[in-house]
Amino acid sequence: MTGDRNAGVIYQRTEAGESLLRAGSNALGHVARRILPMIDGRRRIADLPETARPGDLEAAITELQTQGLIRFTGRVEPVSNEERARQQADDHALLTRVKADLTGMFAREMGQAGEIWDARVRDSVNLVILRRVLREGIDVAYFRAGSDAARNLVAAVRPLFKQRRTH
Repeated sequence: MTGDRNAGVIYQRTEAGESLLRAGSNALGHVARRILPMIDGRRRIADLPETARPGDLEAAITELQTQGLIRFTGRVEPVSNEERARQQADDHALLTRVKADLTGMFAREMGQAGEIWDARVRDSVNLVILRRVLREGIDVAYFRAGSDAARNLVAAVRPLFKQRRTH
């Protein structure tokens, strides 16, 4: 699946996949659950392996297709080194901007305990890790500070990542 032949393959979430994401179901395997949010109709298979081992990625894609949660949308030519460098620069700029916008957000919602989550946000080295940290942090905020704190965090985070979809 992740070989050169399939590196340019693109998948899109189906309505069933979108519904499963909204519901937050744990009905999928660990890797499939982790990559489903990243399948957006633009990202190539070659862009996913940073989050899974090659064999795991292939199995997860098969699982998602079999359950009707994603569908094949097309294939793109390999990205040039220049384009890849531009994409990395764009990702780094977004990461820097989002981290700056989120400064102190967890401490405001959770008090001193939130300072640890603010530090984890600052230490995130890429967008995949940052998203993971934010998901975990929002879950912890829900259990420690209540649903209002979690909702406030989600409301602050969501628009920051929607910026990327519009670029």
